Amino acid sequence: MIRSIYLQSRPVISSAWFLLQRYSLKLVGFIRRHPPSVGLLFWSGCLLVLACSAFPYNVSGSAPTQRNIMYGRLTSEHQYSQTFQMEAGTLTGIRVLLFPPANPSDDLVTLRLGYDTKALPEIAVVSLPQSALNPHGMTIFAIEPFSVTTPESLITSTLRFDIVAPTLPTNQWISVVAGPDTYAGGQLFVDNESKPKYDLAFQPIYRATWLDRWIPLSRIAQGKPGFLGQPSVYAIALYSCLFFVGLALRRLWQVLH
Repeated sequence: MIRSIYLQSRPVISSAWFLLQRYSLKLVGFIRRHPPSVGLLFWSGCLLVLACSAFPYNVSGSAPTQRNIMYGRLTSEHQYSQTFQMEAGTLTGIRVLLFPPANPSDDLVTLRLGYDTKALPEIAVVSLPQSALNPHGMTIFAIEPFSVTTPESLITSTLRFDIVAPTLPTNQWISVVAGPDTYAGGQLFVDNESKPKYDLAFQPIYRATWLDRWIPLSRIAQGKPGFLGQPSVYAIALYSCLFFVGLALRRLWQVLH
């Protein structure tokens, strides 16, 4: 199977490699014909663009804007769930506002992430001991990076996570924080019963690069094979085009004046 995929993609790889070599030779020749300062400026800009597009960081997605209701108690007897809309990008975790008791135990608190339909498999299961919950803010449940390019995401973009603590006794309950319905992309469920007037206090976490603030490079590269799946490739190509357009405009200005 791997061999057949390689044979099918070989012409595309050969063409891309040829264009890359040809482009590189023309680029080097163009820079050599201009003052050293132009070449220094170009390569410095390439390094800066590469750095801004190659190092990802976490960014919060759409979430409820109010978290001011101590809604309930999480124990082995109850389950709290929230649906939300998966945004374009790579999901790396979910922050949830849960307050542990004064003397937390090592009983596990588990987040189960899946699609809002039982017909599809779970995406991730993350368990933390009660003692690992942040008593002063949100606790992040980190997952393996999950992308919207998976086949199941073509069926639905609505995800759901469940918070359970199957071994937690009632005298060691965890405070669950919610808020009024300020998030249009989902709703709260308690023991699988819909609570449409409330949203759980949560934030989905996505992976992005610094350049994604202005240009959705990660979204462009998402799902593409090989080096085409690297956001830095598109960042360098875009920078090169803008750089040479700027040089051409500068030369045109000098000719006209």
